[in-house]
Amino acid sequence: MEFFNQKEEVIDIKLTQYGKRLLAKGEFSPMYYAFFDKDIVYNSEFGGFTEPQNNAETRIKEETPRLKVQHNFIGVETQFHELKEIIRKEEKYTDVHIKEKLQDIENKYFALDSAVGNTRVGSLYNPAWEVKFYNQNLSSSASMITGSTTPNIKIPQLEGELEFVTFMSKDASLVEDAVTDFTVEVPSDQEELEGAPLEFEDGSIIALQQDFMLLGIDEKNTEFLHENFEIEVFMEETITGDQASTGMNDNQKTTKLIPLQFYPEDEEKRTELQEKGIYPDTNTNFVEYYFDILIDDAIPTTILCQNIGEDEKKSIYVRQIFTCDDDVDPNVYADIYEQDDIGEPCE
Repeated sequence: MEFFNQKEEVIDIKLTQYGKRLLAKGEFSPMYYAFFDKDIVYNSEFGGFTEPQNNAETRIKEETPRLKVQHNFIGVETQFHELKEIIRKEEKYTDVHIKEKLQDIENKYFALDSAVGNTRVGSLYNPAWEVKFYNQNLSSSASMITGSTTPNIKIPQLEGELEFVTFMSKDASLVEDAVTDFTVEVPSDQEELEGAPLEFEDGSIIALQQDFMLLGIDEKNTEFLHENFEIEVFMEETITGDQASTGMNDNQKTTKLIPLQFYPEDEEKRTELQEKGIYPDTNTNFVEYYFDILIDDAIPTTILCQNIGEDEKKSIYVRQIFTCDDDVDPNVYADIYEQDDIGEPCE
């Protein structure tokens, strides 16, 4: 690590190891940028001292030493062993599939956290999360994510539990009754939530009573737009010393977050993967191998109405997701003046 010479230096640009690989292959194409202020103490009380408010700008800009950029957050030897294992295990898949994993998780997801974000104009409060558990209970929570391979990062952790029950009997009616008791009635044009029972030659039947979690997620004190969220899914994997190949003892264990991919919606990309024999229900690298994530109007209306009730409109620009009264034709746009007739919706 090295400090800036404030008399001669202004900015320091470094490429990550992954960025260097892309640059060497002619594929380096930056698209986005973000601002960070983790190294700035705005309120002197958090630094253990007091100062007049007018002195804060001078202290931050002129009197505080600044470290140059750190572009690698994982040991070179550790990184080498991990990349070698990825290439060895994934060589049967597509080049794109391997490329997605060549950027180590620590540098991609946790090196540059807490970027400066946006708040709603006129709001006196910082952005905040509101998460509602509609059909399950919150079992535990934490204000940040911690782990042996990740630093303490202010990403709230909320935990809930799902229970899947397996029924087995030679009396088909008993199994069907048990599953039916759980089944949520959904319209005929919607997909059922439970899988079909497995029947065997001796007449025995095995059925799975599935469970689901319905969440309502909202970011407060920000602009509510048409698309407000991006969903990323990680699998927590426990690695022992002999698996890690990083100098750990054989009896040592550590946890690592493995990012999963969503099966592409683009028909051309799906066809390309399927021609190579890559399907979401047989490949553990895809989210769909483990569970399905449905959002907004993809969720059966009956489930929403049973657990939530009538949908609340958040913005005059956003379409109402669902209505629980089939006889009512909801307006596509909410009217901030509560007028009955606001005209025809735009195409």
